Amino acid sequence: MLTNLQPVATRDTCSISPALSYDDRPTSENGPIIERPDWPELEGGQLTARDFDRLPRILRRYTPAHLYYLIRQPRRRRRFIRQAQAIASRWKKSACAQKKVGGAPLVVGPLSDTNGLGRAARYEVDRLRGECARLQVVDVRRETPVSIRHRIASGDLVPPETLIVLAQPDNYKLVFPLFEPGFLARAWRIGQLVWEMQYCPDEWMFVRDLLHEFWAPSRFSAEAIAGGLGLPYEVRPHPVIVPDVPPMERSRFGVADDDFLGLAIMDLRACPDRKNPLAHVEAWKLAFGRNSKCKLLMKVRFQKRTQIVRRELLELIGDYPNISLVEDVFTDDEITAFQKMGNVYLSLHRSEGFGLNIAEALEIGLPVIATSWSAPAEYMPNYEHAIPITFRQVPYEDYWRAYSPKHQLTWAEPNVQHAAMMLRRLALGSSDK
Repeated sequence: MLTNLQPVATRDTCSISPALSYDDRPTSENGPIIERPDWPELEGGQLTARDFDRLPRILRRYTPAHLYYLIRQPRRRRRFIRQAQAIASRWKKSACAQKKVGGAPLVVGPLSDTNGLGRAARYEVDRLRGECARLQVVDVRRETPVSIRHRIASGDLVPPETLIVLAQPDNYKLVFPLFEPGFLARAWRIGQLVWEMQYCPDEWMFVRDLLHEFWAPSRFSAEAIAGGLGLPYEVRPHPVIVPDVPPMERSRFGVADDDFLGLAIMDLRACPDRKNPLAHVEAWKLAFGRNSKCKLLMKVRFQKRTQIVRRELLELIGDYPNISLVEDVFTDDEITAFQKMGNVYLSLHRSEGFGLNIAEALEIGLPVIATSWSAPAEYMPNYEHAIPITFRQVPYEDYWRAYSPKHQLTWAEPNVQHAAMMLRRLALGSSDK
């Protein structure tokens, strides 16, 4: 279990950990950051990640279908708010509910989802099983109101004194309608929430009428969410547990046992710019060129509307044979096996609410090169094999417009040259062993 992350229970003591800017010159066991004149450069005339944010390439993103999606975005948000308010009105929390220890808490959420949120929820269920004598568990992906009524009639589910919702608010429409309001009326309600930007979405305001408190996996998330909801909270980092599984066979991906292997894992189905996939390709090209003994595998997931990102990645990779996309869908054990076969994990994100893959890689013992901003900056200093990457704070901008334009938002622009230099150092150290 990941033990280097300690829960923080009181909001008054929570503050964002200091991060590293481009101008910092930290030193560590990995050595001092190399001065700018020594940083590598791409070969002349090559594409860079920034080229996709400039004319003419940026126009490819704004297809008629995407423009229609953007035009309808405010309408979708208003419809969501109306539906959410209806849920909050019918399943409104009780002012008389009391927080209690023990009993048989009811845990509800999309527990079988194959994304990071689903994996984090399963970690929490495992932790709660160790904390509670009896735990009632409902996976909303596998239940219906009819099946819930049958479980209640059979005595398998009883009215809970504590309700724990392991779902983001956009999935509350799957959670609360499973139950009659009276079944949850007396419960003290806790929601596990995570958010990756410095504000609480307006669409989440209905949660104030449903929850008594919330858990967040990082101070970064907790303070952003609490600033909008005004609810008490507990910082409760995800309890990463490393399954006892062997590494995947490298030959499955055309990687030799003695190759230096970098890994990156990212879900690009929503706001791809936040995960910053193009920067990963550029950093690897800067560090190793076309060196066939240094390979990068990027495990990625797309949806129909983000296929343009896939095309951009392939265009940026070009004729570099040492960078590949992996689009398989893995189980939890397969994710761990994939992580275990690497020499380094790379995450040049722009912001994270927790950074589950980063935390998992660190717990495995894999060296991690990651942007020193947002939630990962809170726990990376606890690991000797974590290598923080400097960044500039820049105004938020992405073609998905995933976050509210009402807020003056910023996020990190990681220093790709710094990342490339750290990759080189790791590879050199690996070759000496």
